[in-house]
Parts: sequence; C-alpha cells; structure tokens
Amino acid sequence: MTYYSLPYSLKVWLSSVFLAPLIFIATDYCFHPKSTDLDSIIQTYFLFTIVSGVFSFVTWLIFWWAATLACYYIPDRIKRKLIICFAGIILTIINFLIVSLEDDMGISLDHTIIYIIIPYCLCIGAGSLFYNLGPNES
Repeated sequence: MTYYSLPYSLKVWLSSVFLAPLIFIATDYCFHPKSTDLDSIIQTYFLFTIVSGVFSFVTWLIFWWAATLACYYIPDRIKRKLIICFAGIILTIINFLIVSLEDDMGISLDHTIIYIIIPYCLCIGAGSLFYNLGPNES
C-alpha cells in the first residue's frame, strides 16, 4: 500500500502550529478574562504561530521520519496510528523541554509552560488520529 507520510505529517504539524495558539488564547481568555482588544489578541496569535513554527520545524522532520518508519514496519492501521500519535506527543513534549532549558541547564516547567504544552499535544494527537496516511485508509 502506498502511504503519504510527507503530506500527512505536514497536515498534522501545520494543524498544531495554527490551531494550538487559538486553543491556548481562547482558554486563557475564558479562565482569565482580560480587557484586551482584538488587535492584541491577533498579535499574540501571530507571535505564537511564528514562534511555534520556527521552534518545531526540526521536530516536524523527526515526526515525518517516525511516520514513514511506522508505515513500513507496522502493518496494523490502528496500532500504526496510535504509535504515530504517541510519538508526536512525546516529540512535542521533548521540544518544549529543550526550548525551556534554563541557562544553568535546569528545566523550568512552571504552570504556564504546561498550559501551553497541552494544546499542542492535543492538536498533534488529534491530527495524528484524524488525518489519513494513505488513499485506502479511512
């Protein structure tokens, strides 16, 4: 069977880059209502989108490689999608851990970072399960 791991991984990655900031901003606004204007929200969204796209590019390449390997070595569709899903979530968490390294080589995991990680992991996990890897996969 032919698999399209490149467009699949791009869809999953770009979905997380564009949707996760929306989820974070919406939940942040719901739980911490602020009197911010629409211009400020749009600027925050674009900042999150650009930063997440730049910092997760290498992670996307690794995710693409993992999806390609899963397509070749895991014949069962459900197991393959679950393994890709968990690999994407783990890669996302590792990416945040690497980016959040402090100068003294300690890891800073305060509650703000965790609130930012959750939407990205949800988007990666949901996208991995939602999008199809091949033409016959539904």
